[in-house]
Amino acid sequence: MMSKKLENKIAENFDKTFNFEKFTSQDPLKIEPVGRDFLNQFVSEFHRVNSFDIPLLAHHIENIDGVPTPTEYPTNFQKIKQQLAYIQFLYEELEAFQNRLVNYPKSDSCKTDDVIAFNQSHEKIAQAKFTLGLLVGAHNQEMNSTYYTESGIKKLQAEQVKSLKKYNQKYNKALELTQIVLSHFYNIEKNRPVKPNLVIDYIEMLCIQQGFEYPKDRKSDLFKDFISTSLKAITPHPNWKGATKDDYKQIDKKSFNKTYKPYAKQLIKK
Repeated sequence: MMSKKLENKIAENFDKTFNFEKFTSQDPLKIEPVGRDFLNQFVSEFHRVNSFDIPLLAHHIENIDGVPTPTEYPTNFQKIKQQLAYIQFLYEELEAFQNRLVNYPKSDSCKTDDVIAFNQSHEKIAQAKFTLGLLVGAHNQEMNSTYYTESGIKKLQAEQVKSLKKYNQKYNKALELTQIVLSHFYNIEKNRPVKPNLVIDYIEMLCIQQGFEYPKDRKSDLFKDFISTSLKAITPHPNWKGATKDDYKQIDKKSFNKTYKPYAKQLIKK
């Protein structure tokens, strides 16, 4: 199991790679960058994160009027890209207003419309940067969620593989004998109507007789998957469904053991 220290280290490096980092003001009197300083740093950070080819579209299958339909949505990173372009446009507009106001001849007075427009431009930038902040937060959360989801899946898969390996080691002889018997038994035409659970009962009795430990939980996913795989090449018989017919409630134990005991003995020698 991964240690907490290692998990934190991976998460920290992951954040530094795919998340937008905190920016530092170039002005020693300010904690956070503002104005053009902020924009320049954000553009630089955007290009860094963009170099990792983060998807711009998320693909989903949605049920539209009862029909599964492929749909696409912009990712938060795509929204950041669009919002950044909008903010760059607003900054250019704001700076144009600012230059016009600063460069008025002294004899002229500022035009009221320009002052109002300048103020409105400031407000639009403030709102646009607020929206950008929300998108950055959503992007960072999306990246973290993706990382931890994928890590969780990998960890779960590793646990499943570990569990399967342990299961196979514990019951390897019993499982191998089960596979051999099912394949041979159902290749005989007269045996086809016999339900697999009954055959497995007799295999289990033979295993116990030979000193093999047999899986105790037949309803476990591991056992059901194993039996399903073992029966895949065998065509199910109609008699396997519904109540068991009297003719197929028992198997000749003496004949069964005579046929399959040699296979069990061969496995003991392995």
